[in-house]
Amino acid sequence: MIKEYFHIAHLISRHLSGEVTPEESRFLDKWRKESKSHEQLFQRFVVMNIMYSTKFVKWSLIRRLDGKVSKHVSRGWSSEGDI
Repeated sequence: MIKEYFHIAHLISRHLSGEVTPEESRFLDKWRKESKSHEQLFQRFVVMNIMYSTKFVKWSLIRRLDGKVSKHVSRGWSSEGDI
């Protein structure tokens, strides 16, 4: 049973990254339609993926902004408009 869970998690991961094959996609679609709990689990993976992606993008932007601010602080700036 655990082996099946890992297989499904792997397929969902491949689906979310766009790497799933047509055969894997058909298998995953069939699995999702088998029960409401399967679909709910799939949706949780999707939401977690979105949250992770969004968080990653936010932190990337913060780091970039931090680098720009640090550069301006070391050179000195006259106003917030300099950032």
